[in-house]
Amino acid sequence: MQSVILAAGLGKRLNSNIPKALIKIQGKPILEHTLKNISQFVDEIIIIIGKKGNQIKTYFGNNFNGIPIKYVIQQEPLGTAHALDQAKPYVKDKFIVSMGDNFYSKQDIQECLNYNLSALAQEVEDPSRFGVFLLDNGYIKEVVEKPKEFVSNLVNTGFYLFDRRIFDEIQKLEKSERGEYELTEALLNLAKKTNIKCVKVSQLWFAIDRKDDISIADNQLASFLKD
Repeated sequence: MQSVILAAGLGKRLNSNIPKALIKIQGKPILEHTLKNISQFVDEIIIIIGKKGNQIKTYFGNNFNGIPIKYVIQQEPLGTAHALDQAKPYVKDKFIVSMGDNFYSKQDIQECLNYNLSALAQEVEDPSRFGVFLLDNGYIKEVVEKPKEFVSNLVNTGFYLFDRRIFDEIQKLEKSERGEYELTEALLNLAKKTNIKCVKVSQLWFAIDRKDDISIADNQLASFLKD
């Protein structure tokens, strides 16, 4: 199985001079934690990088724990669907997709792999910052971005188990209001045609989006690694 990691984010909201994926949590880049947890399930890693991607290539090199890494450049920041589409020539069949600035536990990754297609979601108290899933019998039926009124507390973590059918849906996309091609829209369109299981986080997930997230994530991971 292959893993595609979207790591082209520039971290503008963090005022960072490095890619978001290299921001350190518990002394290591968040992407390193992701690679450690994913590497035991895959035989190839594809990392989508952006303008500052050479820093990621320099840090990790061409393999991680013996698993080969292929780097693919997203030339323009046109959204997560556009980023994933850069991996299309290299993806063979079923593959994992994850965000390079998020943490996912091994246990939750393993649970996602128990299904044909899946997406990982976290139950949160305030879902208004995120996209949320609406379910039907445990399968994704709707995605609502940053809901102003409560519709669900199941936040999309950006971790998916897809097959090549997702690329067909990406090709049909038009730009969103913010001028990007949204992976969540392609996910929803695929979910209308086939079952995509929603797996709920049982261990730990966090995302680095704002400066405050870094210290919170550091404490969360410290506690998690102690257990």
